[in-house]
Amino acid sequence: NIYTVNMRYTHENQNLDASFLLGNTLKRDNDLNEFQVNGSYYWHNTFGGSVGYFDTWGSTDPLLYAGNRTFKPDSRGFIFQIDATPFGHDASSSDPRFNMRVGLQYVAYTDFNGASSNFDGAGRDAADNNTLRIFAWFAL
Repeated sequence: NIYTVNMRYTHENQNLDASFLLGNTLKRDNDLNEFQVNGSYYWHNTFGGSVGYFDTWGSTDPLLYAGNRTFKPDSRGFIFQIDATPFGHDASSSDPRFNMRVGLQYVAYTDFNGASSNFDGAGRDAADNNTLRIFAWFAL
């Protein structure tokens, strides 16, 4: 059995001199921050899942973030995933160098581009951006 907990924080100082000169931003400097934490469990390195939380926030700029009413990049929510890796471990009947993973992932937004779960006045809700992804990957 495998248990993991991962956490990451990223702070970015952006120099936007070129965008400022072109009139695409009101400020020459900008900040962008991201925090993520997730935990996962895998049974016999084969079947498992994870639950995570993410939060992105940064400086306000009406030109750079003109596509949303709050003029901020702020987004947060949860990621849920279940998946299976049926090959590539000691108990596998196939070549241990062959591996495949199939899974299902759901991203649920509580805030998206500064707008919360409540309607942002333009008829959009943060949950309108929720995403369901079915995936498969292969490795040889």
